[in-house]
Amino acid sequence: MKYNAQGFRSLRTKTIISLSVVAIFMILSIFFVLQTAMMSRILELENRYVTEHVQRTLNSIDGETERLASIAQDWAVWDDTYSFIIEGDESYIRRNALDLSTFANLQIDMMAFVSRSGEYIFASETDIAEENIIPVSPSITEYMKNTPLLRNIDPDYKMQGLIMLPEGPMLIASSPILTSNGAGPVAGNLIIGIKLDEAEISQLSNQLQLPIAIKNLGSLEQIKSNANDTGVFVEDKQQNKITGYSVLNDVAGQPALVASITMNREISLIGQKGIAVVFTIMISVSLFCGFIILLFLNKHILSRLSQLVAEVRHIGMDESFSTRLKPGKMHDEIQLVSEEINLMMDELEKAHQRLLKTDEDLRSINVNLENRVEERTSELTTVNKKLEKEISERMKAEETIKHLAFHDYLTGLPNRLYFLNHLSDIIHQSNCCEKALAIMFLDLDGFKMVNDTWGHTTGDQLLKEVSSRLTEVAGKYDIVARMGGDEFIFLIDNIANTECIQNVSQKILRCSIGLSF
Repeated sequence: MKYNAQGFRSLRTKTIISLSVVAIFMILSIFFVLQTAMMSRILELENRYVTEHVQRTLNSIDGETERLASIAQDWAVWDDTYSFIIEGDESYIRRNALDLSTFANLQIDMMAFVSRSGEYIFASETDIAEENIIPVSPSITEYMKNTPLLRNIDPDYKMQGLIMLPEGPMLIASSPILTSNGAGPVAGNLIIGIKLDEAEISQLSNQLQLPIAIKNLGSLEQIKSNANDTGVFVEDKQQNKITGYSVLNDVAGQPALVASITMNREISLIGQKGIAVVFTIMISVSLFCGFIILLFLNKHILSRLSQLVAEVRHIGMDESFSTRLKPGKMHDEIQLVSEEINLMMDELEKAHQRLLKTDEDLRSINVNLENRVEERTSELTTVNKKLEKEISERMKAEETIKHLAFHDYLTGLPNRLYFLNHLSDIIHQSNCCEKALAIMFLDLDGFKMVNDTWGHTTGDQLLKEVSSRLTEVAGKYDIVARMGGDEFIFLIDNIANTECIQNVSQKILRCSIGLSF
């Protein structure tokens, strides 16, 4: 029997090379599949991150518009404003100090009182360069000519949102001018605005800690066609930058401006670095495992096969079959095959023992995989907690906006809107329970002299002190609200008799003694 040792070595080399090529191909295939899946998920998270920040910007602009609407409501629904429009008493302007300081305190750039006939009784805007107020720009009055606001007689008609002027965009809010109890007829309309200029955008950016840019309309169709469910278009043409766009509509609902946020692609860069690290680890581990497998194959399979062939060669070269047979038996090829089968059965038993050991190794690997799954689950739990925290912060911001809409920004008391919204419910409850209630209308004598003599800051401190003392006097179910200026309303609920009203009145008078500022 002939034996070709060189051919066997060639077979061993081909086997090792083939296994190595197959292992490398499988590693690269798995890596590219994982890379594609991971990068897709990372890009999705990055787009969602940019979209959320664009939505924060839009919500902030809407909040600013609601703030203007609240200010317009406070000033427009007021007896003094109503008399100012009807009688044209110019002392109203002096009493309420409609100057640059008031504009700055209210954080507005424009205020206009328009009569029902369309006449501008008072219309001024801030001039930053001169540090004073000046008559409103002709472009504003020209824009208002094309709106139903100038001759509005509907007490429920309001206009708020974005308008486009030649000198730049502006956020406005209007409110019909009514008496303090909301009665008509409509005497006119109050318009309040704030310029959406670079300073306002910079302030908004600092407030949100975001690089916000607001520009004129560009490729509107591209934004509309590529926008996601929230109306935000995310563009990632630049390698290290990603930009989110959203269209701002004007008061007529027409596209007017584009708000954008450009941010560094930190998530993608971190993801790419992480994938590179994973790839390096996979290659290293795979090469190590491949080397171990090759050693295993060489030691436990190929070398044993070589030994088996050597034994067969020895038997063939000696042609002494008696050593393989029992005494008295024939030395033929069948006996030689029988002996080889016995040797193969011995090797199969050894292979079974090795398989049992491999099974234990696989169990150990499964335990390691379970530990890695637990670690990943812990990481995802941490991410979910962060998302819950962001949602909680957003809900707190919404509650703050709602609170500002129904409470006075200076004293923290319920405002006119809150009081009017709850008055009918309180009256209904009193009727159902057959209990009386009383409403007191209070104002401060000489408050204008305090403002003129000591300044508005002192006047604000006085209003806060009065609000604090009235709150201390109020009972558990009583309501103290500021209607505007120095006017307050005190609602006394659950009255047993008229002496209760007299007692509360005396408490209010006593608490006003000794006011200091």
